[in-house]
Formats: sequence, C-alpha cells, structure tokens
Amino acid sequence: MRLNIFNSLMGLCVATAAVSCSNEVVDENCLPVGSESDMISFVVADDNTRGGSFGNRPGSSTRGSVTTSESMKKNPFAVYGDMTNLDSSNPITLFFKEPVSYNNSKWTYANTRYWFPNYEYSFLAIHPSTAIPSEGSTNGEITNFDYKGDASVSFDYTSPSDYSQATDILIAGHRRKYTASTDDKTVVLSFGHIMSRLNFVANLENSNIEVTGITIEGIVSKAKYSVRPEIISSGNTETSDLTGTLWSEHSGSTNISKNKNFLPTTDSQGKLFISLFPDNDPLIVIPQKVTEKLKVVVTYNIGGQKDETIEGYLDSALLGSWMAGKLYTYTFTLKATNNEFIIFSQPDIEEWKEADGSSYIIIN
Repeated sequence: MRLNIFNSLMGLCVATAAVSCSNEVVDENCLPVGSESDMISFVVADDNTRGGSFGNRPGSSTRGSVTTSESMKKNPFAVYGDMTNLDSSNPITLFFKEPVSYNNSKWTYANTRYWFPNYEYSFLAIHPSTAIPSEGSTNGEITNFDYKGDASVSFDYTSPSDYSQATDILIAGHRRKYTASTDDKTVVLSFGHIMSRLNFVANLENSNIEVTGITIEGIVSKAKYSVRPEIISSGNTETSDLTGTLWSEHSGSTNISKNKNFLPTTDSQGKLFISLFPDNDPLIVIPQKVTEKLKVVVTYNIGGQKDETIEGYLDSALLGSWMAGKLYTYTFTLKATNNEFIIFSQPDIEEWKEADGSSYIIIN
C-alpha cells in the first residue's frame, strides 16, 4: 500500500505525541521538522556515468547527445522514493517524480523532506526527467511507465525512428536503514547509462576515398526494462547497487542510417580515418545480443565518382552482446581498389564515461 507522505507523517506525529509536527521534538520517533541537519539531501557522485553492472558502490549524464556533468545541469532528473518502518511492510511514498534542478549553483527540489529514525528508505533517480512520460501517454521512447513503490520502476522502451533523437537515459538508486545514530544525511546517487553506445571508424587508404553514408540493419527496436535498489545485505546499513530484470523481452527490428559527406581526420601517425558516430553525434541503442542479422552497409566513392556500396556483418563470435554503459567501436578499412566486403576488427570496448565529473549536493 502506498500512502501520501504529508498525511502519513502528520498522522505519525499525532499518534505518538497527540500534537502536530513542529520545530520541536515531540517524540523520539518524530524528528524536528525544519532542522537542516535532518533534511534529506542528495549527492551526485563524481563518476556519474558509470556503466551497466552498477557494481558494488556503497556511497560512491540528453536528446541526441552524450550526457556530461555540465549538460546534466541543464536538465532536471526525477526522484522516486519510499520510507518503510523497520517493523512494518507498508511503504510511505516520499518522492514521486520529484524534479531536482540546478539553480543558483546548487541542486534543489521543492518541499524539503526529512529523515525519521527506524525507517528504511529507498530511492531511484532518472535523468533526464523529461524521459518519463506523462500519465497515459502512448508516444515517445518510454511507455507503460510504472512505479510500484519500494523505488521499483518498469517501462517499455521503443527506439525513435531518428537515431539522433534517442535519449541518453541514466539511472541511480540507493537504499538505507536510517536510525537515530546515523550521521550521514546525504544520499549518494551514482548514475549509470542504461543504454549501449556504438561507433564505427573507417580507416582510409588514401585521401581520394569519400564516405557518404552508413546503415546498420537489424538493430533491436523494442524491449522492457525493470529496476529497483538492491536489498541491503546482512551486516550493512545501505547500498547503491541496483537489481531487477533490467533489459528483457527484446523485439522488433530497425535500420539506422546516416547520410552525409564525412570529413576525414588524421591520427597521431598521420593516418586518415573517419569516426562515423562521434561524441557530438552518438549512436545510442538498446543493450542486446549481437546476431548474424546485424549488417552494416557503407556508401563511398573514389575521387568524387559514382557512389558504391560495401557491406559486412557483425560477428557474434567477436562479441556476444552489447551491454549497458559500454561504448563499442568497430573499425574497418576502405581501400581505393578491391573493396569486396567489410571486415571488422575485434571491437574496442570501453566504459561510456564523460570527460569530467563533479559532485553536487542537492538541497532545498
């Protein structure tokens, strides 16, 4: 059962002390509402773009672009959260799609909430908040969004028809047992990307080769996602781990195309190459298995002559799956002659992280 926080906390104070909550301590189970020392605040961890497994981090970034600390400030994230008496199983809704925004050099949210001892608190944060659909909406990337309490969230995801409109969605969670002896009043939110990112790099044999387009066929276009904060393990009082089925029930297929005259650049050894989906134009996809249906078609010409196409398949033997929070870079070579098909090298895999990071305390 989900209860309204304001009515429930008022009822708690009345029931325990026969008076309403105020700035005075009326009962050891009712903290002094209005005291900054007891307010709930959030910290966004430095490494705020960690990846798929979510790791064991007990404390430790938007449309058409990769989220960074700076871009995160321009878009609020939404917080969901509950508090449950340690002797009960009925959660009280504490935060429900609460926007947390960056204003006047700090992160803030409305209607300050406070810690109450002998409660277990669960939090889930989603960035950007605009990724969460309005109630009843059947359009957009996310549909059938469901908040079940206990900071548990599930939704259906559909890739946009235009890859450049895909949202870099990040999620963070936290669960804590709060007692009167707990000193730390902050909730550490260590955000992680829930999507995968792909890039394709063409090495050019000479400067006469011009790449004019790329199409990736057979990308999974739909899936379900479910997540919640992990249960606190025995002997601990908090965790920032996440659990759930995460991505499941993959379906649908789409082709992703990009057509333009790509400008080559040179590496440190003077060799020509083209990054087809760089940081300022990323390819963000649902984490999925790499299958024999994934075909890449590249359009190019030699010296401005008629365009030709060359194709190749992504080899699942090289890599079985694309995981959340990872950047996969596939490299191939285009020659001035004898381009029969694309041969991809073993993809480079790296954590999908921003170049810089910052910590922000979220206060009211």
